[in-house]
Amino acid sequence: MRCPCNIGGRPDISLSWFERLCRHHSESQRHYHTLMHLEEIFLYLDMLLQQQTPKKRTSDEETLVLATFFHDAIYNVHSSTNEEDSAALFQTFVKELQLGGVTTIANGLEDSVVDLILATKQHQVSTENSPLLSLFLDLDMAVLGKEQNAYLRYAALIRNEYQHVPHAVYCEKRVEVLETFLEQPQIFGTQVMEEAFEQRARDNLQAEIESLKRGEILTGRSSSNNAATDKEER
Repeated sequence: MRCPCNIGGRPDISLSWFERLCRHHSESQRHYHTLMHLEEIFLYLDMLLQQQTPKKRTSDEETLVLATFFHDAIYNVHSSTNEEDSAALFQTFVKELQLGGVTTIANGLEDSVVDLILATKQHQVSTENSPLLSLFLDLDMAVLGKEQNAYLRYAALIRNEYQHVPHAVYCEKRVEVLETFLEQPQIFGTQVMEEAFEQRARDNLQAEIESLKRGEILTGRSSSNNAATDKEER
């Protein structure tokens, strides 16, 4: 896991916050929104940044790294303000840097990171999104375009995070969430991610929706082309 230790020339503050964020992402109620989710975002990010010029890559990378670390920093499945709370935590980090004498934070960096974090609340793909926002949302949702078994594991981990929700209610609400993605003209806003993942993401989402409408929750690896499911006891 990379550490944003060079921000503002205060590696002591950055390292302290890195350790704090690692603790947040290791909380017992998390199953999908963990350090592994961050690792996967960074894997895709590294591959995509290699295609940019060095100057552009440096400018975008700092914003994207910070947004990645903080976008799920606060994750409480009972709360409707996780994104706002995560953005506020990031702003606390910036203030601590400033109190520590850091004056070299790029102009607009704080606002850009906050905007990216807040945008994950709705995940709206739009032609009005900036290239940076489109890329960040795509990185966060790349899991939707994974191969079938990996997607099944993702779906199972999401269910684990909401295990307190009754079976029927989970099926209904999860369908509502997934259908919002299918209703969008594009799930991915960047050409490279759209070409790589769009169709497979739509196939995965449709398959899960059909399963949920039958009252079956995906629970893990497929076997003989049939996904393992959890059915509500009658």
